[in-house]
Amino acid sequence: MVEILEIMNTIDVKFTCDESELSKNIFYLTFDLAIDGCSPLKNNDDSFDIHDFIMSTRKDGTYFIWTCSCGDAECAGYVNGIEVRIGMDVTLWVDHDLEKTYIFDTHDLQAKAFMLENEISKWDQHAKSNGAELCIWPSWSMKYLLPALGIGL
Repeated sequence: MVEILEIMNTIDVKFTCDESELSKNIFYLTFDLAIDGCSPLKNNDDSFDIHDFIMSTRKDGTYFIWTCSCGDAECAGYVNGIEVRIGMDVTLWVDHDLEKTYIFDTHDLQAKAFMLENEISKWDQHAKSNGAELCIWPSWSMKYLLPALGIGL
């Protein structure tokens, strides 16, 4: 276990709000992710998929956490995705597009996903209280995102 802890990666996640479209009754959030303090994306105009990130903390599979700013991962050249294997203590991400492997603390990833789910619900209520719809870049509206995550509206 000591060897794994020495090579374990850190992950930071956050939302940034964008009220520039509030006059159109749309309140945007951008989901940002950093691994070991740096963006894992290959281009500055690429983005992250909040749905795939959260789902990747729940079950093994292949996820497109890196995506194009338009929401289509393949558009940005991410065609193979990230293979996720969740263990009791360690979660492994194998990025087949950028040929990188990451090892995270499973409990930390799941806690961050849960925190994001809570923030989504709070931001959604904030947007509604201002008469706006919450959307998360690049392409998620709450009408689709919350049911996809199993979060009630």
